[in-house]
Amino acid sequence: MKHASLCDFQPIALATVLALTLTACGSGNVGSSASSDNGGGGDAGGGVTRSVARSGQVYTHQLESHALVCVDVQGAGACSANAATAIRTGADGSFQISVQAADEAAAQQFLAAPLVAEVDDGYGRLTLTAPGVAPQINPLTTLVQRHMQRTGAELADAEQAVAQQLGIERGQIYQYQQQASAPSDNARTAANLTRLGLHLGAPLRTHAPGDVEDSGARLTSLNFLDEGNFDFYLYGTDGAADSAS
Repeated sequence: MKHASLCDFQPIALATVLALTLTACGSGNVGSSASSDNGGGGDAGGGVTRSVARSGQVYTHQLESHALVCVDVQGAGACSANAATAIRTGADGSFQISVQAADEAAAQQFLAAPLVAEVDDGYGRLTLTAPGVAPQINPLTTLVQRHMQRTGAELADAEQAVAQQLGIERGQIYQYQQQASAPSDNARTAANLTRLGLHLGAPLRTHAPGDVEDSGARLTSLNFLDEGNFDFYLYGTDGAADSAS
């Protein structure tokens, strides 16, 4: 069965509303968006406060101005619990959050904590997250951060799990905005579908070693233009491997 559509993609493994799974492997690094300065010099633990800062951009399908961003030092996943570090993004979606840390432990907690962005992207409100060193907060970084929280994985392994499941390069998790919006089977499409899943409240999950194969529907084709123009085709599965033919 084939659906009529406005654009045509090859089937892609999107871990959004359908929780599709692939085995993940590999490692690597991303650039840091944190900085620090020992004001007055010396040991920050010896009574000298330390200036620390986090910066980056918020992006969905566009740069998000006036989004509320915070450093989630409380681990609450919401800026209401982290008001001391909350700030609005500028017209270009950028932010910089600076604090005076009381000691070295507080500085390291601030620099390592996840980022949270509360956004109204024109289709409704949603919450995005990103690992501590991420230079951008977007739907794909949200998948990375959720994978780290669910599995306890290191950043590099979480990035690789998301990239492999979506069929994209790891660096595209943080830089997809220059890609064509449609028709394309790329990281930007994956981000848009992830964003749609977030709006729908779907349980977004990437596969980790040791996960039990899910039973249920599988995506065989997807045609996506935007949130109001897409269709897909599913087939059922019991989660068991097919027999050899």
